[in-house]
Amino acid sequence: MSNDKTKKSRRRKASKENGKKGGVKTEEGKAISSRNALKHGILANALSGYDKINYKTIYELLSKEFQVTKFSHEMILEQLVICYIKLGRCLRCENDLIREGTQELKLPPLGVAYEDQAFIDEDFYKRMELVLTKYEPQLVKRLQSLIKQLEGFQTQV
Repeated sequence: MSNDKTKKSRRRKASKENGKKGGVKTEEGKAISSRNALKHGILANALSGYDKINYKTIYELLSKEFQVTKFSHEMILEQLVICYIKLGRCLRCENDLIREGTQELKLPPLGVAYEDQAFIDEDFYKRMELVLTKYEPQLVKRLQSLIKQLEGFQTQV
């Protein structure tokens, strides 16, 4: 009994101390910080109108290719299609960043070497690096894993 009271008092004390360490305290601040991760929508689970059209087409094609008959296989197929759509978003984001970056190109004045002038701001490179090094490889790896699972089901039949 006293052991439970000791644990509870330790938790209360730890909770109070952690509350002093910073972080968002107000409801307004919490609402704002809850959207911090939403920057580009690449990993969003909601499908746009464009994504819904692609989803149906891709699902039908892959369903025929993998000859999905079981519900559990269908669930993996759905994950595969969504992963493929997210990878497409990643590639579209990459293209948009490149297009945006090339529009921001500033040609140097005559007589100034290209190396002497920054053409694209550093923020552009950071956003591009995030897409290329984080999201794209994750999605490709997941896509490959799901395809292997579905191929494994085909060999079992």
